[in-house]
Amino acid sequence: MSHAGRLAASIVFLALLTALGGAAPRSAPPDAPESLRTAEAARLRAHFATLDRELRARDVSQLTAAQRAARARHIGVLRRYAAAGVFPHNHDFPGRMVPFFVDEHGTLCAMAYLIARSGGEDLVERIRATRNRAYIPELAGDPELRAWLEQAGLTLEEAARIQPAYRGDPVYEEGSGIATGYALASVGLGALSGVAIALNLAGEPAQRRWPAALGVVTGVLGFGLGVLEIDSDDGAAALGAVNAGVGLASTGLGMWRLLSPVGDARGQEQAARSGAVLSVAPTVTRAGEAALVLRLVF
Repeated sequence: MSHAGRLAASIVFLALLTALGGAAPRSAPPDAPESLRTAEAARLRAHFATLDRELRARDVSQLTAAQRAARARHIGVLRRYAAAGVFPHNHDFPGRMVPFFVDEHGTLCAMAYLIARSGGEDLVERIRATRNRAYIPELAGDPELRAWLEQAGLTLEEAARIQPAYRGDPVYEEGSGIATGYALASVGLGALSGVAIALNLAGEPAQRRWPAALGVVTGVLGFGLGVLEIDSDDGAAALGAVNAGVGLASTGLGMWRLLSPVGDARGQEQAARSGAVLSVAPTVTRAGEAALVLRLVF
């Protein structure tokens, strides 16, 4: 093999390794980056700050003295709950807003916290075990909860405001986007195929066989690389289509150059020394089917 042919073969081998690395499964990001958790906590604190003003501004003249005292006490507990910033997490419903009376870590929502702090642990446990993801209006028929709200000086509507929903962690799909390895393999094989196409268009068939072999090899690899992603639902599909198209063009032109007739015996001998020789022979498979065997020597 000529020096140029050996160099081209080495580049193709490296590109193939890169392509195999790019085709490997891509790891998904963590369930939720810390910045998103921080933003969720800030959203909940802002909600409780607004709610605190609403509760304190409400006319409570119709309540009994005991109810007003209980209400003021619960508002103070709610303020401290919001300041602590320990809120439930929604791990079960990615991308959705869902309430949790008690999350999987045992963290209480604001309503559950108020009830538990006032001695209603049994009520909290019963709701957690039976209606953990229910909104407060869905629990309106629970007589024990209605009795607690009456004693606390809170309305059902206020309780619904106290109970927020929690945003689920972002949805991450395995292998979404274009992997770095795949992008690098696409650029490398695409560049090699482009060089081979240019050389095969400009070269003489009798004297430039190795570019034809390079075009076939890089074209086949590029086409295979394109097939890996051409059915994807993300941005890699377009790149896969480009890889497949360039690969077909490079393979076709390279095959045409390899199969082109050589002008004389001297030119054929020179081509064999400096490039590649492609032979085509009929054969019969073990299944008894006729086929063609392509043999590329360079």
